[in-house]
Amino acid sequence: MNKILKFIFISVFTIFVLSSCSDKDAFVDICVGNEHSIVLTKNGAVYGIGDNKSGECNVKNWRDIIAIAAGDIHSVGLKKDGTVVACGDNEDKQCDVQDWKDIVAIAAGNACTFGVKKDGTVVAIGKNNEGQCDIQDWKDIVAIAAGKDHTVGLKKDGTVVACGNNNFGQCNVEDWEDIIDICAGDEHTVGLKSDKTVVAVGNDDESQSFVKDWRKIISIAAGRKHTVGLREDGIVVARGDNSFQQCEVGGFEKISAIYAGKDNTILFGRNGEINARGADRNRQCDVRYLSRIGFFDKIGNDERLKSFNNFANKLEKEWETFRTEFREISDGIIFLILFAIGAFVLFGLYKLAVKQEEEAKKNYNGKIKNIKYSTSGIDILAENSKNEAVIKASEKKHEKYPEKIDMLAETTREAAIIKAKENAIKRQEREEKNIKIKANKKREKEMKELREKCKEINKSIIK
Repeated sequence: MNKILKFIFISVFTIFVLSSCSDKDAFVDICVGNEHSIVLTKNGAVYGIGDNKSGECNVKNWRDIIAIAAGDIHSVGLKKDGTVVACGDNEDKQCDVQDWKDIVAIAAGNACTFGVKKDGTVVAIGKNNEGQCDIQDWKDIVAIAAGKDHTVGLKKDGTVVACGNNNFGQCNVEDWEDIIDICAGDEHTVGLKSDKTVVAVGNDDESQSFVKDWRKIISIAAGRKHTVGLREDGIVVARGDNSFQQCEVGGFEKISAIYAGKDNTILFGRNGEINARGADRNRQCDVRYLSRIGFFDKIGNDERLKSFNNFANKLEKEWETFRTEFREISDGIIFLILFAIGAFVLFGLYKLAVKQEEEAKKNYNGKIKNIKYSTSGIDILAENSKNEAVIKASEKKHEKYPEKIDMLAETTREAAIIKAKENAIKRQEREEKNIKIKANKKREKEMKELREKCKEINKSIIK
């Protein structure tokens, strides 16, 4: 009980603090990796949610961040001073960015990290098995996007360059012009033109590159095998793989920003509401709970921030403990309830059997009493027969044989009494025997039904 009350208190306190957040705590960017998401707030704080096996969500101590990027299993942040921080999987050195300076834009791909410098050149580090990091000769770059094994750069003049794997033609962008924004999926590349139309090249096995009919688009995003576009009227369109419902965005209106992960889509409404669609194996779509938690910065110094972070971690542990214990308690409660129901039913059946047995005994005693009454009637009948015999004998007026007449009358009376008693005894024995047989049969039947019901109840309790 103490754990339950403690959990309720912590939850209510957290909700109260969340509700006190100011607009400065609202998010300005969201990036989605393979199975994790990170959120950037207006005050430069970053928060992560989802899979954290490689430490890709260890961003709570980042400060003064102005841009973020999420690779498959690593996260990158650009600071106000042009330096870069990174965390997560570092098997290919994709997080070794501590020496980067004068960076104005960043991107993260599959085990690789990119940075655009003030002078328009690009730096890259990490996996380069397909030449995705061969960007040394790029110039005048203003934006960059990373796919699974290819990289795309947007130049000042609206043209686009690309390098890396080109098995599906995802790097065939040399003839693109008037591009104002770019994004990259695993094996396709998407560009937004100044006339608000969209172009795409690369793998189209799920129709993720079929966007030539899109119009009035002001923002684009690409996932693993799906593409999302935001229209100027706040309506969202999507095309491609929909295995996790990541393309089911037709029912949303007044959307101001869109984001896409591997197999998910995140929409931010003009009223501050966040909606997420797609794979959520590790809660990477639960960014709606992170959109206003930048309040940590309002607490004050790092010690108090650390204290509150410990408090939040404790809340999560309490929740997991509560869930485990409640599951065990609920199983026990269910068993007790079933046991009580079974006991109640058995007691009710027992009381019913006792009542039926009492009624049977009562009926049996009543029939025995009726038989006794019948025997008394037979005695009266015999006495009447005696009187009739005497009257008839006297009426004959055989004065000559008065003694014989009296003897005959007495004999007739005695014979009638004996015969009546014998018949009454036989009848009583037959009725008692029949009553006992019927009562035994009824009792056996009732006990058999009671045993069957008990078996059924025991089976349900065991289940």
